Amino acid sequence: MMSAVKSLLLLCSVAWSVNRVRNEPLSNIQDLTVFDWILKNDTSSYPAIVPGGVYTDLIRAGILDDLYYRFNDFAYRWVSYGDWSYEAKFTVDETIFQKQRILLVCDGLDTVADVFVNDQQVGSSDNMFVQYKFDIKDSLIDGENTLTFKFKSPVQYAKEQWDAQSSEYPVLPECVDPAYRGECHANHIRKMQASFAWDWGPSFPSVGIWKSIRLEGFDTLQLRDVLVFTEKQSEGWKLRLVVHMDTAEANVQYSGKIDLQVKDLQIQETIEFYTFAETESRECSTEVTVNVDVTPELWWPRGYGSQRLYEMSVTLQTSQDVAYKNLLFGFRTIELVQTAEEVDGQGLSFYFKINSVPIFLKGSNWIPSHILPENSTPEKLRFLVRSAAEANHNTLRIWGGGMFEAAEFYQAADELGLVIWHDFMFACSMYPSKDWFLSTVSAEIRHQVRRLQHHPSIIVWAGNNENEKALRDNWYGTNSNFELYKADYKKLYVETIRPIVIAEDSSRPFVVSSPSNGLASEEEDFVAINPGSYNYGDIHYYNYFMDAWDPKNFPIPRMATEYGFQAMPSFRSIKRVTTSDDWSYNSTWNDHVQHHPGGNSEMLLQVEMHLPRPSNIDAEEGFKQMTYLTQVNQAMSVKAETEWYRRWMGKLNGEGLGYTYGAMYWQLQDIWPGHSWASIEYDGNWKLLHYYSKDFFASILPIPIVEEGAVRVYISSDLVEPVNVGVQLVVQRYDSLEDGRSYSSEFLMPALSSELAGEWVLSTILPESGCDTPSINDFSCFIRVSLTGVSAPTNVLLLSDPKDAKYNKATISDSPRLQISEGPMGPLKVYTIWRVL
Repeated sequence: MMSAVKSLLLLCSVAWSVNRVRNEPLSNIQDLTVFDWILKNDTSSYPAIVPGGVYTDLIRAGILDDLYYRFNDFAYRWVSYGDWSYEAKFTVDETIFQKQRILLVCDGLDTVADVFVNDQQVGSSDNMFVQYKFDIKDSLIDGENTLTFKFKSPVQYAKEQWDAQSSEYPVLPECVDPAYRGECHANHIRKMQASFAWDWGPSFPSVGIWKSIRLEGFDTLQLRDVLVFTEKQSEGWKLRLVVHMDTAEANVQYSGKIDLQVKDLQIQETIEFYTFAETESRECSTEVTVNVDVTPELWWPRGYGSQRLYEMSVTLQTSQDVAYKNLLFGFRTIELVQTAEEVDGQGLSFYFKINSVPIFLKGSNWIPSHILPENSTPEKLRFLVRSAAEANHNTLRIWGGGMFEAAEFYQAADELGLVIWHDFMFACSMYPSKDWFLSTVSAEIRHQVRRLQHHPSIIVWAGNNENEKALRDNWYGTNSNFELYKADYKKLYVETIRPIVIAEDSSRPFVVSSPSNGLASEEEDFVAINPGSYNYGDIHYYNYFMDAWDPKNFPIPRMATEYGFQAMPSFRSIKRVTTSDDWSYNSTWNDHVQHHPGGNSEMLLQVEMHLPRPSNIDAEEGFKQMTYLTQVNQAMSVKAETEWYRRWMGKLNGEGLGYTYGAMYWQLQDIWPGHSWASIEYDGNWKLLHYYSKDFFASILPIPIVEEGAVRVYISSDLVEPVNVGVQLVVQRYDSLEDGRSYSSEFLMPALSSELAGEWVLSTILPESGCDTPSINDFSCFIRVSLTGVSAPTNVLLLSDPKDAKYNKATISDSPRLQISEGPMGPLKVYTIWRVL
């Protein structure tokens, strides 16, 4: 049992242009999704389901077919060009009808809508990421009521905003790259940017009520948000809460009590308070701090410890109302370390300490799991997060062109120990700085930070994706008036978003952009001369023309938060949405689903660099082989790049590069069955890359590299304790599945480090194993490396490109251990199946 409350602050909120609520259990609520809804346009009406969206309802009505079948993304453009309405009739529960204040609470409206109750407009929306509250007490009647949402075409609205803005000056770019086959002006609407198309997904800018809606009635106070701060002090931990409330009236004093309970920490407190609503916003907050007398267990990232979560119950009671909230939280500390000393004064370090332990962030980038936001189901979200965890990811980076995810996503990350790098929803564009835009963004950021703040998995907020680099490097022509666009950039991210985040959430760091130079960007007035420098911050790196299987071709950054290579989906995924006319590498369909400029040529170039090209890629069999070969190249390339970054953990080269503490490949999942960088296909099938990631993200990993005529084996370890390991190197012939000659050494591997653990000269070990050296182009062998004394995957070092390797097809095919079909992929299939199985 805890003693009396240690501190209590009473605060009144300032007024905001948009009201926000949380979708939490509250007293006196009525779910409006259960009523019969109708979807309408100027000519027709259809049954609808809420939550939902126009495409989903039209599919259910039989008007549309599979969105992804062949060219339907073009055929169905008419849907997004029109205005649509959602309408329902309902009767108000009598207990709510008697309340002094009645709110219509909309957890998610997509996106621009006018809202009517009984033909009286009660409000409007212009932001998909805001939860809206509309006062409707005076518009309700005792009996049947009509609720109508009139949605405007997002494409038309965005164009109107562009037209209005560009009469003064254009906010660039006007349109996405033509290769995206998308719609223009996505940066002028606060909607999932990728819904207008991206280089890995189609254009389906939906409208609809994509989250729950309800009525809430109360007479005094209503509980909204509870922010949880776990603060480590010299004498122990403190638990600080900021409790946000709505009041029924302005300029009225209210009193009540808050019951706080955390059973597993023996916390049970009742705090009496009073508050005065001085503004028309009718929003107030109370701050509560208690000591934690029981030593809590810490929450750790996956692989570093357990994910201890504590359940908290908060109940708000007044003389007339009761509201409550239950949530899970964890105890952990976060520090973003940026110092010059650790990198010998050659730039700044850039890494995260969690609970005082440096963490190497290993994972991937997260895009929306469905192009229609209402179809990102809890089951699919959990499957994808679990798939990342099963493949040894400890990090997911939520990319800024998508959306803030449902609660189930963050809950899964909390439970499985995946830390979240969380962009805000701005990507690859300049954005307006007009008052209307900054106002809705302010509401959006404040709401989302409050909604998500208690999740221990979120370790950093990032203001945007790639916009500092886009501005500085003139991606869209901003050099024509650089100072103007820079002022807009600072006004949005530095002067609007940053202060809100700092005020609302002191529990984790904020970086203005990704990539950026971190503190060095801030010192250069937030737009560095070279954002993404290898000596600072994080980088995004893509190069589709180099030899991506040679790790020495990759940069040596402080952290890589994006990198990757494209691949085709598996043929089974393609077959579901195509006809046999499409099964050609140069078919119209294969070009249509490739939204990355030059992507099909780049994939072919990468395949030809290392693998035997099928004899006819425009024949069905050659096309099928290409689906496999592009996945092999993707897996091998990302493997090489990831292992290179892990090799430089905590180490510098002679030029001050390295001290690398993060590798997040692009991207985890697909949004449709098209060409992309994903490691999980739209239907949930793991690509080869995802199987590979289970090994190259293992907690301890041998990394063999050919350097200066020798095989050097580095070991990268995320283990928090040192461990004695045996390093075993086996020279393996392609024409035999039996182990070749082996070499071994012993090594004491330090904790949380990357070290050189062994070295063998190629000109010695290859002849000893009956192999010729690569210098005379007789590539008959490769090398396997494993560790003993610890659980670690076996790694493989190819000494040649598979297209040049010498092997005996008959010997491989006849092996009782592995059956391989004839074809140009023989030796690599042996290698690939070893890796996957």
